[in-house]
Amino acid sequence: SIGECRSLEILWLDYNRSLRYVPQEIGELERLREFRANHCSLEDLPPRLVRCSNLEVIEATHNQIKHIYIDFEKLSNLLSVELKNNRLVGLPASFYSLSKLTKLDLSDNRLKSIPSGIEEMTELTSLAINNNELTILPKGVSLLKNLTYLSAYANELTTFPSVGSLVGLQSLYIGSNELTSFPDGVENLVNLVSFEIQANDFKEFPAFVYRLPKLEQVWLDDYLNTKKGFIPLQKPTLHFR
Repeated sequence: SIGECRSLEILWLDYNRSLRYVPQEIGELERLREFRANHCSLEDLPPRLVRCSNLEVIEATHNQIKHIYIDFEKLSNLLSVELKNNRLVGLPASFYSLSKLTKLDLSDNRLKSIPSGIEEMTELTSLAINNNELTILPKGVSLLKNLTYLSAYANELTTFPSVGSLVGLQSLYIGSNELTSFPDGVENLVNLVSFEIQANDFKEFPAFVYRLPKLEQVWLDDYLNTKKGFIPLQKPTLHFR
């Protein structure tokens, strides 16, 4: 069985379309650092994965996972979790104990909320929660000061937490929501390179974008161009869809 591979450090199971469950013997792989099972048919993450205390990477994208029953407090060495394109409707409370996590991708799921506690993930540099059913984000997002990438487009957000303290942010994607005003503090994002804001309910062009020194791309709606009649500068490049 797979449990006999005691020296195994990397396990890739990608593109096994008929794979619905991972053998419980995976818990015997004490040296396992990476677990990847993308594009399978998994219905959950193997509960005994918690025995793999050296685990640093979990990738289980493009599966059928709806709930997670893992106690993440026992996986304190995780650096990257990618669960995009599943059927997730919620997250376990222990999820936010992952204080070493640098990358979290929960995009393309069915999440309606992100519970408070995300501010405990202080090492996060990349957070992708786009294409869910989120109506609000916790204020704790404002405290993730190591973020360089934040994607929350294609949700149902009407407000957005302040981003003024996220000065390292390089990419911010908040398009295809129901926002009527820009997040507080956007004008402080001096390292911002790419800013996606299309398909919201903004009433006027964000003039502050011309004052952001590193900005190269702003994604806007067609109606802003025809309605306001402004002429885009060479930098940043303004993209109209």
